[in-house]
This record gives sequence, structure tokens and C-alpha cells, in this order.
Amino acid sequence: MPDAWCDKYGDSDTISRRQGRSSHIRNSEDLSRIAQIGKTRGINTILTLNSHYSSQQVNAIIELAQQWEDAGGGAMIIADAGLLITLQNYCRKIHYHLSIVAAPFNSAAINYFANFGVSRVVLPRHLSLKEIESIINRGPDIEYEMLVMNQKCQFIDGLCNFYHGVRLPVDAPVFIDKVITEGPIKTVYSPDPGYEGHGCQLEWETANGRVSNLTRDDFYKPHCGACRLRELWNAGVSLFKIAGRGYDSEIICRSANFLKESIRLWNTIKTDDTVSEKLKRLYLDTFGAACEQSNCYYQ
Repeated sequence: MPDAWCDKYGDSDTISRRQGRSSHIRNSEDLSRIAQIGKTRGINTILTLNSHYSSQQVNAIIELAQQWEDAGGGAMIIADAGLLITLQNYCRKIHYHLSIVAAPFNSAAINYFANFGVSRVVLPRHLSLKEIESIINRGPDIEYEMLVMNQKCQFIDGLCNFYHGVRLPVDAPVFIDKVITEGPIKTVYSPDPGYEGHGCQLEWETANGRVSNLTRDDFYKPHCGACRLRELWNAGVSLFKIAGRGYDSEIICRSANFLKESIRLWNTIKTDDTVSEKLKRLYLDTFGAACEQSNCYYQ
């Protein structure tokens, strides 16, 4: 999220579905350094550009994408179909990954995006194991990725209704409506400049009163899909994703180590029940609290 972008559009979730500066790169020098570190260590670094952009913003996004490709970045995560098609004329060497925010709910949608160079798809987390297997079997021969750690959102990916406080300059060349929707659920839009979290952690006004804490903070007891890794792999999922760009590095490192050891257990032990028991012990040792079924992905 470059300074020039913030000067025009504020530091809300207008660039990557994540508000605030804390989990963003601020300048092209740091962007290039990350790309070079990735190349040196053999890591495929990926730039997240998974919002939907106004006509005024597209040129700035294209410039940022070109900087990333020129620096040696490995791929970009895209949600906007228009941006994906446009970038084919500007960035021809880089890989394109389809964001979970694009809502690829079925194989027809994935085949459509594959026509525009998508080589990896992040499937929505509300899908069942049978649905995942069916989509991959009918979809193109590309990579499939799924979230298996942190932030098990109760909304449907792509239709999640994230709420991020809006911090826009007074003369910003964009306009965001304040909307009150009619119906059984009334949502009042009110910008909150201090908020950097997700909408499902706020209070919402409904016909039956106010509802709060639709999902709990998972910093100390993360949601995870470790018990489903073998089934996901057998269904055709080859990459497992850790959510939480705004998390502290410490919890991300613990999550990564937990998943690495989980994969090792699945690769060395053939009995599912034995692995599950070991994973529960590993979870307790790693995060200091026992896992709960309500926090399980893909039950």
C-alpha cells in the first residue's frame, strides 16, 4: 500500500481487502527486496491485489503489478476479472492466482478464469469435501489451494460482507455510499477510522436486536484443518493456506510449524485415528489450549 495510494484513496481495504498500514508494504524498495529474498531462497512470493478497483485506480494497480513483475515477484493474487484480463497486456511473465474473494464456487467459474491465465485457485472455505473433490475433478488441470489455519469466517467467501473502517482523504476521487438495506437484517454503514478488524467481529443490528461476536478471536485457539489434510490432498488440493495477514509474526510462525509437523505426521502414519490423536496433542502443545470441534475446518 504505497504512500501515493493512501494520499488519494486512504488506507482502507481499497487495495488488498485488508485495512491499515501494519500488514502492508509501504514502498517499491521493500517490494523489490521481498521479491529478491524469495528468489534467493527459492520461495514463490505472491503479491495480493484482490480487491475490485474503480476506473480511477486501475492505472495505479497496473503500475504496482509491473513493479512486482520487474522485481522478480513470483505471482499475483487477483479477484477482479476485469483487472485479470487487463493485466494480460502488461505482465506476461508472472503467474496469476485466483483469490478466494473472486468466489469460485464451481468448476464452470474456474474454467472461465483459467482461460485468462490463472494457474492456481484458492477455493472458498465453506465447501464440503465432496464439493471440493467434484469441483477439482471437473475443473482445469491447475493448482488448488485451501485455507486450513486461522480465521474460520462464518460468512461465505466472496460474499463475506467484510466491514473495514474507511479512512479516506477529504478530496479522494472515489465515493462510497452510506447504505441502509431493507429486510430482516438492517446494516447501517458508519465509517470507523480506528478499526482494522473484520466485520464478523463487530456488532450488527438485526430485527431481533444487536448481535455481537459472530466469530471469536482465534489468536490463542486458532481454527484449523489439520485433521483433514489427507482428505484434501486426496481430493486434489496441493497447497494449504494460513490466513491472518494482520497477525503478529509469532502466531504465524507457530501456525506454520504446526502445519509442517501435521503434514509430516500424515506422511509417516497410515492410521487416521492415530494421526488425529497426535494432532490434538500437537495442537495443545503448540497453542496452549485444546482444540474444539467448532473450530474445525471442513467437518
